Amino acid sequence: MWLILFYVIKQIKAAGLYAVGFVAIYSYSTQAEVLPTSQITVDADQCRIDFFHLAKNQQQQFEPMIQLAMVYTKNSQSRYVAIKRKIPHNKDASVQYENIQYQRAHKPVAVFTTYWQPLNQEHQIGALVVLGSDNYQQAFDKITSLMFQDNGHFELFPHYGADTKDTSSKELALQKQIVKNKSSQNTRLVKTLPVSKPRQGTYQFYVQDDHLAQFKKCLP
Repeated sequence: MWLILFYVIKQIKAAGLYAVGFVAIYSYSTQAEVLPTSQITVDADQCRIDFFHLAKNQQQQFEPMIQLAMVYTKNSQSRYVAIKRKIPHNKDASVQYENIQYQRAHKPVAVFTTYWQPLNQEHQIGALVVLGSDNYQQAFDKITSLMFQDNGHFELFPHYGADTKDTSSKELALQKQIVKNKSSQNTRLVKTLPVSKPRQGTYQFYVQDDHLAQFKKCLP
């Protein structure tokens, strides 16, 4: 079942998908440059959108802790979702299976699974499949469909060491309430969140500018 994932991860490494890697922080006096929460790559070979979950490191500087890449290659028409994370200090860095919930307003609407492999001493990479499946293209279709519905604002909640049956029978809730969220540089649609705070370990992702529209237009 996991041979496909091994192949995808091999392709990820071979293609240098993370050559861009984590965006560096450049300090100017006491302020740091604003880091992007998304990045778009559209060319003759591929359609790709990257999302970054930013958090403070031990030096109290923001850096990407999770990078999610949704990739469609035009020549082969292959598609998959790759994920890269900075290894948590309080977690076992060895290779492991992990369930990851896609959430709206802290409620799960889909569950994916990945198999983490070491990239270097600080990072691990994997590819997502829908829970109970071994088809990484199905995972791409599922997560991009949800992402388009949510206008590029969504949450991921990993279950460290979770049983693969842990969330499959739980009711998945949907929320459709959308409001505008204005930033100093752009205006984007994001989902209204309840007063309750996200659970610890929840990663939030926000699309910037017109990245989502460019990515959607690039897809067949």
